[in-house]
Amino acid sequence: MDKKDLTLCIIAKNEEVGLKRAVDSASPYVREVIIGVDNESYDNTLDIARSLTPNVFIFQFTNDFSYIRNSIQKCAKTSFVFWLDGHEYLDKPLDFSEFTDIDVDGYLIRTRWDGGFELVLPKILRKDVLYSGAIHEQPQLRRPQTLKKPFIVHDRVGGQDPESIRIKNEQREKMMNELMTAELKKNKKNLHAIFQMAIYRQGTGKFKEACHWYEQYLKYQPKNTPNFLAYLNFALCLIQRKKLRAAEKILRGGVEKCGRMWELNLILGVVLSDLGRHKEAIEALVATLEPNSRSQMYFPFRRKLWEIWDLIAFEFAVIGDRSSAFAAWTRAAELSSDVELQKRYMTMAQSVASPEIKNA
Repeated sequence: MDKKDLTLCIIAKNEEVGLKRAVDSASPYVREVIIGVDNESYDNTLDIARSLTPNVFIFQFTNDFSYIRNSIQKCAKTSFVFWLDGHEYLDKPLDFSEFTDIDVDGYLIRTRWDGGFELVLPKILRKDVLYSGAIHEQPQLRRPQTLKKPFIVHDRVGGQDPESIRIKNEQREKMMNELMTAELKKNKKNLHAIFQMAIYRQGTGKFKEACHWYEQYLKYQPKNTPNFLAYLNFALCLIQRKKLRAAEKILRGGVEKCGRMWELNLILGVVLSDLGRHKEAIEALVATLEPNSRSQMYFPFRRKLWEIWDLIAFEFAVIGDRSSAFAAWTRAAELSSDVELQKRYMTMAQSVASPEIKNA
């Protein structure tokens, strides 16, 4: 594939702040640009869209994102379409040498969201691959491939004005409550609906309700495909509710079911430390140093090894193992590229060093 066979598609509502940035970031890699503008946009989105491409369509939103996406991408003249939101932008260039498998029907690209977490999302797909789902819609890919080099930034805060964000959040809450509740009335074991309800309640700070939905998800999830994110988020919600022992139980269950996932061990280590079980905390944190044993589409944190070694050093210091604490803080200093952090770690290392080391 090359730029002659790729069309950029965007759905926009009140995106005057970020729309040009989105198009400019991708335009060197596409043949044409298609923008669908919601007819309820109150800002200059439509005028900006028309200044960027002749292919502008005005639509009336009917609570079905899949319908809009499918309608827009059918208008593409290329075999593949590249989807961006109006508040997203391509932060690293596309490398067309990665598009090598002719049997692939879609490509996944790592995307960083406002909260700092990252998702691997389907962003490039054959235009005959249809989306399904009225909200949190997903293309029905059968043979996806993950691209290594490109990187997308999802920047709602920097790409939309506060009023637009407020309207979008209200719309999402209304759709979430209505559509997911309707799905659950049809089938109380609908895992997609249960998970979306849990995620949304967690995101709005309703941790007790989120815990209820995560509990339901773990109850009904297939035994052979455990969702590590459900365990992780369930535990984080329990921590918000000060239920540390319950969080420990969920995290240990996640480690047992999902295999070696450093994110689970990291939170488990912090929980055990707060519970005063420092030797167990060290064991969990050391396990965090190992890479994950299974592939993942969601990256809730960036693994910073120097910070992990710092946590390990603290636990060793608490239990009085000064030599191990010294070694761990020294390792943290070696791994960090931040000069101030290096100084801090070495200061901590010297504070627990034996007289022989201090005098060396």
